[in-house]
Amino acid sequence: MAGSRDCASSARDTGTCPTHCDHLSGSIRTAVRFWIRWGRPREEAVVGTNKRYADHYDGLMDARILERTAATAGRLQSLTDAELELDKEPLTIAPQPHPVKAWVRFGTTAIRVDAEACRWTERAVGIRFTAGGREFKAWVWSSAVTPKQ
Repeated sequence: MAGSRDCASSARDTGTCPTHCDHLSGSIRTAVRFWIRWGRPREEAVVGTNKRYADHYDGLMDARILERTAATAGRLQSLTDAELELDKEPLTIAPQPHPVKAWVRFGTTAIRVDAEACRWTERAVGIRFTAGGREFKAWVWSSAVTPKQ
C-alpha cells in the first residue's frame, strides 16, 4: 500500500508512474466507458417506439387525451335547433349506427373522436361516443364526419 501511495503522490505529478497503477487504470476505464457510451459514431436510434403494437398504444393515448379533454375543456358543443332546422329538413334514423370519425368541440377545444352516426339530415349528423366511461351525444355538421374504415 505504501508503494502505491508513493506512486500516486510523486510519480503522478512527474508522469513517471508505471501503467499498472490503480489511478491510471481507473481513469482509462472511465475514458473507455465514456467513449463507448457517447464518443463513438452510431446510428440514430429511436427510443420508445413499438412497431408491433403501435396502433394499440396510439389508441390508448388518444383515449387518455379525449378523457382529459372531456373532463377539463368545458361542455360538449352541439348544433342549435336553428342550425339543425329539423322542422324543414327530413331526418333519417339509422336502425344500426354507423361507425364514423367526427370532429367535436369541448368548450373551445376541437378533438377528433371515434363515434357512431345514429341519425342525420342533409347537413348535420347526430353522433354518440364514449369518453372516460360517459356517453356523449351531439349534433355536428356533416362535413365534420367521415366514415370509419
